[in-house]
Order: sequence, then C-alpha cells, then structure tokens
Amino acid sequence: MARAELLIHGFSLIRAGIGTAGTAHSPALIFDARSVILLDIDNTSQTEPITHSAYVAGLQVFHSARACLERRPLFRYAAATRWHAAPVRNLVTDRGLARFEFEAAGFRTPDPGAPRLGRVEIAVGQDLRARPRPDKVIGAPGLLSHAG
Repeated sequence: MARAELLIHGFSLIRAGIGTAGTAHSPALIFDARSVILLDIDNTSQTEPITHSAYVAGLQVFHSARACLERRPLFRYAAATRWHAAPVRNLVTDRGLARFEFEAAGFRTPDPGAPRLGRVEIAVGQDLRARPRPDKVIGAPGLLSHAG
C-alpha cells in the first residue's frame, strides 16, 4: 500500500453539496482561500496519488506557504484510526487534475478553534470560488511525496 501527500490551495477545498461555482448558491470555503492544505492519502497507486481505492487519512491546514515549509500547521485533522479514514468518492480526473469528495465529519482535531468538517469537495489546482474553467489551472498544486 503506497502513501502520498497532496498539497492544495485553500480555495480548492469547499463543503460538498452546498453549491457549486456559477450557481445561485456560492461554494462555502472552509478555510481561508490563501491557506495551504496538505492531505495525507493512503492506498495510492505507484503512478497516481488519487485513485478510486484511495482514502484520506488526515489533513493539515497552514496559514501560508512559509508555515507549510516550516511544518507549523494552523489546524490538524486525522481519522481516529486507519480504519476510519475517508474513502475517495466521486473521483473525476481530467488533464492530470483530480476532483473528488470525502467524508471528514469523523476526523478528530486537537485544535479547539478548528472548523468542523463534513463532506468535503476538492478540485486540485482549481479555484472553486469562481466559475470553473477547465482550461485554466491556478498555482502549482501537486504531489509532495509518494512512498510505497
């Protein structure tokens, strides 16, 4: 079983089911748009960090890129055990970018001020606050490490 860390922008993570960009309901960012989020993903393949059999074991939220480099998280979330990790759902990949959901309501955090999570939607490299443009990728999200 391979493990990966995926780095995304705060604007690439919203509460799933609240509304999508360009509709009457605006998407609900959970964290500041400028934050940096590091996802711990287990059960990945050697070639793809996110697959239909992958699951999210936890995530860390950093106030800035510098805080991420220094590994100083603002908030930390993790599944209670490996068996409580959140399976990747509704995975769609296009042009090397992934869009998926996972249920994080059961994730625990030691940080008292951390927002509660629920069903979360992630679109790697896309700003979910604006109308989706599949031809435009923002920033340079990507795989930080991939260990087998």
